[in-house]
Amino acid sequence: MTVLTAAEDRRPLPVREAAVVTCTPAPAIDRVYLLPTVALGRVNRARVVSEEVAGKGVNVSRMLAGAAVPTRMVLPWSGEGTLLPPEAVVVPTTQPTRLHTIVIDAEGVTTNINEFAAALSDAEWSLLARRCRAAVEEIRAGWLLIGGSIPWPEDDAVIARLLGAATDAGARVAVDTSGSGLARIARRHGPSIALVKPNTAELAEATGTALHTRGDVVDAARRLIRCGIGAVLASAGADGIVYVDGGSALWATGPGVDRVVNTTGAGDAALAGFLSATATADPVGEGLIRAIRWSQAAVRSTHACPPPAEIGDVALRVSPLGRVDRDLPLSDPGDDLDPLPQTAAARRRPDAAAARSPRLPADHPTANHEGRLT
Repeated sequence: MTVLTAAEDRRPLPVREAAVVTCTPAPAIDRVYLLPTVALGRVNRARVVSEEVAGKGVNVSRMLAGAAVPTRMVLPWSGEGTLLPPEAVVVPTTQPTRLHTIVIDAEGVTTNINEFAAALSDAEWSLLARRCRAAVEEIRAGWLLIGGSIPWPEDDAVIARLLGAATDAGARVAVDTSGSGLARIARRHGPSIALVKPNTAELAEATGTALHTRGDVVDAARRLIRCGIGAVLASAGADGIVYVDGGSALWATGPGVDRVVNTTGAGDAALAGFLSATATADPVGEGLIRAIRWSQAAVRSTHACPPPAEIGDVALRVSPLGRVDRDLPLSDPGDDLDPLPQTAAARRRPDAAAARSPRLPADHPTANHEGRLT
C-alpha cells in the first residue's frame, strides 16, 4: 500500500458548483471621469472622478461577492493594497499595474483608453498557477475563470499548468479574453476549456468570420467548439446573449434599456450572472436569464459592478434557435474588426456566403489541413 503525505494527497474535496475563482493575469486600475460633454483638443473638466481595481476576472468576482456567491480573485499586483477587495489573492510582481482611463459623457457615450498588458516572468506565472489552485481548493470552487488580456509567456507550458491547476483540483475552466487571445488559447488548449465568453466582435475576430445574423453567431461559436471547447456564451449587445454547445443553441433576449450610462463591464456582469446559476436546477436557462439581468444593471450604472440592489426583474425570452431565428439580422454586426489573416484566394471570393466562411491559414484554430473552415 502506498501512503501519501498531506502534501502529496492532492485529491480535491467535492466542489461547490456556484463557487468561482477568477484569475486576471493583467489587472488594471480603472479611473472613470464623468463629464457633461467631451471636446477633443480642448480642456475638459470632470464633475465626478472615481478609481477602482478592475479587469474581467476582478469585475466578475466583485459581482459574485455582492450576490453572496463564494469567490476569490487571483491577480498580479504591485499597486496600493487599499484598492483591493477582501476576495483578492495577490501574486507580487515588479510590473506596474496598468491604468485604464474611462471617459463618460452625459449621453452615456463611453471612451476607453487602455494600456497594454505587461509581461509576467515564468516565476510569476508559476506562482499565479499555484495560488489559483490553492484558491480553488480553499473554497472548493466549481469554476476557474481566466479573464482579460493574457500577456503570453514564452513557454506555453505555463498556460497548460495554469489550466491543469484548476482541473486537477476538480474545477472547470472558463476563459474570457480578446479575439486574438481567444483564437490562440482555443487552438492550443481547447479540450481543457469548458466555456468561453466572447462578444460578437471578439467572436468574429477569433474565427475570421463576419457576423450578420444570429445564425452566423451560432456557426462561428461551433467553429470554436470544434477546437475541443465545451460551450460558448456569446453576448450580442442589444440583441441579447446566446449559449451554444455541441448539441444546442439557446438565445436569450430582454427588453431594451431605456438609458445606457456605461457599457464598460456589461459582458463581465453577464458572465458573472451566468456562472452564479451553476448550482440551480437549470444552470443554462437560469444562467441566461441572470446574464441578461446583470448586464442590463451594469449598463444602467456608472460602475462596472453595480450592487445587487440595482439588479431587477426583466421580462425575458429564452428559446432554441430555430430556422426562422437564424435569419434574424444583428443590430450591431460583428464585422467591424478585421478578421484573422486570410489567403489571397479567399479575399477574391465576392459572394456573401464566402464573406461569412472565408479561407483561413492552415494553422488557424478553426481550419483543417487545407486551410478551410470545418
